[in-house]
Amino acid sequence: MIDQTIQVVINAPHQDVYNYISDLRNDREWRTEVISTSSQADLEIGNIAIESSFLSRKIPQYIRRLECIAFQQNDMILYQTLDGAPHYLKSTRSVRICEGGSTRFIYRLEFDQSIVKHALGFSLPKLIIDVVTRRSMRNYMNNLKIILETNV
Repeated sequence: MIDQTIQVVINAPHQDVYNYISDLRNDREWRTEVISTSSQADLEIGNIAIESSFLSRKIPQYIRRLECIAFQQNDMILYQTLDGAPHYLKSTRSVRICEGGSTRFIYRLEFDQSIVKHALGFSLPKLIIDVVTRRSMRNYMNNLKIILETNV
């Protein structure tokens, strides 16, 4: 299991950050592999989001169904793959108010490394997957920071 957490301080109001990160349809703007995300309803427990993403040349459009299994308004949102999904993934997004009006965004991603073998056709060592995942998550956070700080 891969389990990575990364955080960033964004110079934007708490509510703006929460509203943006809790709407998975915005993910394509800051997560480079996401092609699109649709959702059945507004944010609520049981809401199903359908994400289309580029995994590799072998799997250029991977469809993942995610269910909102927990959220606390203006604080945290948790989505995970449906029971029986071939590759488990859980995404936890939290926001915290910082001094001076900025917001700390904490992003935790947990997933079964079998998705890598599915995408590439061969397995990679966990250490390499950890390094690549951390680098990708840092890039996501930089993208998100730029988007939210320039749209304030």
